[in-house]
Amino acid sequence: MTETQPSATQPSPANEMDGPKLVYILYFISLVVGVTSIAGVIVAYLKRGEAGAAAASHYTYLRSAFSTP
Repeated sequence: MTETQPSATQPSPANEMDGPKLVYILYFISLVVGVTSIAGVIVAYLKRGEAGAAAASHYTYLRSAFSTP
């Protein structure tokens, strides 16, 4: 039998939300170490273009949350 492999360009639904979770964790850690919030906004900016609709909305929110005091 042939096995079908998922496309490399589309993340699986389970892994799609791993990027936003990473950014949320970096923002949380920034309460102690402020530099990690900058890393979080960079990740959110870079990953938004390749994300699905649900993850893209999280990235948009996370980018706007960074600029809000």
